[in-house]
Amino acid sequence: MKQKKSRQGIRIRRVRTPDGKNVMRYDKEKPDRSICARCGAILQGVPRDIPSKVRRMTKSKRRVGRKYGGVLCNNCVVEVEKYKTRMEDGFAVRRDLTIEKYLPVGWFSSLPEAVQEASRKVVAARKVELAISEEVAEELGKPKHRKEKVPESLIEAEASSKEVEAPSEEAKAEKPKKKSKAKAKE
Repeated sequence: MKQKKSRQGIRIRRVRTPDGKNVMRYDKEKPDRSICARCGAILQGVPRDIPSKVRRMTKSKRRVGRKYGGVLCNNCVVEVEKYKTRMEDGFAVRRDLTIEKYLPVGWFSSLPEAVQEASRKVVAARKVELAISEEVAEELGKPKHRKEKVPESLIEAEASSKEVEAPSEEAKAEKPKKKSKAKAKE
């Protein structure tokens, strides 16, 4: 007996030829669309074709010619470049590791020491702000992270008011049972 051929990644379709025959065509399935590595948006200008055809294309047809072409969408490229220039110019910006992932390795350590120190101060100031806000919330009796804590006495009171007594066995026995249609006809 002949072993069946694997059909994974192959689309089978029925085609009618010009001479009137019905023929089965086996086409390779196209892969999913390329998406941005940072935000997940569909990349424009990147072909959606089987790998053997993509390899035969010229490099300019395979991906977009700008920085990070074929990896990041245009919006993310703009964000990466803004972040990079702000950090290099010395603006006090909090480090964003989702963006730094796409910059060269050791990029932050190559920045001037003053810029690195300013970034560390911004992070430290943010940590202090969070700690102070939590302390103030505790002093005022407000719960942290906007989750309200309900006193247990209220929970118990609500539970007892909502409890419904289960019917006793005597009450169950008193209810008449419905007769089936077959017995009703007799």
